[in-house]
Formats: sequence, C-alpha cells, structure tokens
Amino acid sequence: MIILASVIILPRVIRSIERDLVALKNEEFSVGDLRKVADGIYRGEAGTIAISVTVDVFVTDHLITRIDLLEHKNGQGDEAEFIIEDILLKQSLEVDTISSATYSSLMILKAVDAALR
Repeated sequence: MIILASVIILPRVIRSIERDLVALKNEEFSVGDLRKVADGIYRGEAGTIAISVTVDVFVTDHLITRIDLLEHKNGQGDEAEFIIEDILLKQSLEVDTISSATYSSLMILKAVDAALR
C-alpha cells in the first residue's frame, strides 16, 4: 500500500515543485524606488513546497541597511544566503543568483521583494 501511494503521489509532488521553481525562475524582482520607502523594518516571506524564506528588511534614509534572514528552509541552498551581501552593496534586487543555489537565491530575492512592496 505504501509503495503504491508513493508511486502515485510522489510524481505529482515532484511535478508541483518543478512547476513552482520554473515559475520562480521567470519572475522579475525590483525594490522599486527606495525614495518612496519610509524608514522601518519590513517583513517578507516567500515559499514553495521545497524552499521557504522569511526576511526582515531594514530601511534607513531610503537605503536598505540590513537584511535579517529569519528562516531559510532549503535542500542544499545554504550558499544562497550570500546573495544578501550583493543586495546590500547594489541596493537592488538585480543581482546574480548564487551558482549551485539558484532557486534558494531566487526565493530570497522574492522574500525581499515582498517585504518592500
């Protein structure tokens, strides 16, 4: 019974994950005009079945001054967390994803984008 359920359910779950990740790869992220963002701390979340991210984004004088990664559930994408440094340096979400952690990188970008909307 367990084997039969695995044969039926597992492929559906895998297809769902693949769809979510392909859609994520096609999204565009932008912090927009930071001059319109008031000082404060903004929380953003993003997730799929495979990856979930929660961030706090700190804005002071219309600059992103800090990003705290509160949660990053992933398979093997810990390296993606280095993307935060790139966001802070560029003050933009138009940064390169981290090689070998592409989807986790994109999910972090999506969470920061969500925080600043």
